[in-house]
Amino acid sequence: MNNDTRSPLVSVMIPTYNQKQYLEAAIESALAQTYPSLEIVVSDDASPDPRVAEILNRYAPLPNVTIYRNETNLGRVANYRTTLYERTNGEWVVNLDGDDYFHDPTFIEKAMSLVAGHPGLVMVSCRCLEEAGTGRELLKNDTPLSWDVILPPEQAYRALGDETYYCCHPTTVYHRKTALALDFYRYDITSADSESLLRLMACGDLGTIPVWGAVWRNHGGNASLNLTVKQMMDNLKAVEAPRTMRSNPLSKVPVAFWKQWFDGYLYDQARRPARELIKSRHNWRDYFVYLTAVARISPRVSLKILLRPKNLLRLLRAPFINVYTRMTQKTS
Repeated sequence: MNNDTRSPLVSVMIPTYNQKQYLEAAIESALAQTYPSLEIVVSDDASPDPRVAEILNRYAPLPNVTIYRNETNLGRVANYRTTLYERTNGEWVVNLDGDDYFHDPTFIEKAMSLVAGHPGLVMVSCRCLEEAGTGRELLKNDTPLSWDVILPPEQAYRALGDETYYCCHPTTVYHRKTALALDFYRYDITSADSESLLRLMACGDLGTIPVWGAVWRNHGGNASLNLTVKQMMDNLKAVEAPRTMRSNPLSKVPVAFWKQWFDGYLYDQARRPARELIKSRHNWRDYFVYLTAVARISPRVSLKILLRPKNLLRLLRAPFINVYTRMTQKTS
C-alpha cells in the first residue's frame, strides 16, 4: 500500500519456503525500513510446516503487508517470477529471500533518494553482509565498493571484474517495468537472480549508495552452496547473460563493447567453478564436462582455463593421487 503519494511505491518481495526460523526477522526488517511508500509482498511456496502459516497470519492484518500462499509448490525461481509479475504493484522492487534480512533501515529510502535525483537509473545497489552459522556477520569480501556514484553500463560491467561494482539480490532496488520487459527470472537456475540483474545493467545508469543494506545468511541450506556440475553448467547462462543484450532494443551498450569485454569476464567467472571441481573435489570427469560447456560459449576461454599452470600441474599429479587413494583404501 502506498502511504505517500509523493514517492514512488517500492515493493519488497519476500519469497519463502519452510523458513520458519528466519521468516519473522525478514518481515520485521522490511517493516523497519524508513521509506514511506512501501508494500511488503510475502509469497509462501506451499510450505507444509504449519508454523510458517502461524507466522504469516500474525502479519496478514497489517495494511502494507500482503500474504500469498501458493496452492502447490512452484519452486524457487517460479515463485520469484509469479511474485514479480502478478503480485507486486511498485514502480521499483527489491527481493528479500525469507532467510535473509535488511540490515540498514534507511537502505530503501537512500536508494530512492538517489533515484529521485537521477531519472535515468534502472537500479541502485549497495553492499551485502554475510552471516555465518555462528551468527557472526562478515563482509562478503573486503574489496571497497565505489560509493555514491552513478555508473554508465559499460563502466559498471568493467567494474564487475574487481568487484568495485556488483548487484546482490537483496541489496538491489530495480525498476519493475524494465524488469518485466526483460523477462526477469526466465531460467530455473541457481543464479536466476544474477542472470536477470546482469541483463538489466545494460538498460541504463546504475547507482550505488554507502550502506550495508542486507544480510545474506549462510546456513548451509542455501541454494547457491554445494552445486552439482549440472548446476554449474546451467549457471553459465547467468555468465553469458550480459552478452545476450547485444541485440536487445532496451540496451544502452554499444555492440562493440561486448567483443572487447566478454571473454575476460567469462574467464574470470568460469575458472572459479573449474577450480572448485579439481582442487576441492578432485573430480576430473566433471571438470572436463564443465570445460566442454564453457567451450560452447568460447573455445578460447575454455582452452585458457585448461592451460592454466596450476590446472595443468593438478592434471599431471592426478594419476599419482588416484593410485595413492586406492592404496590407502586397501590398507584401511
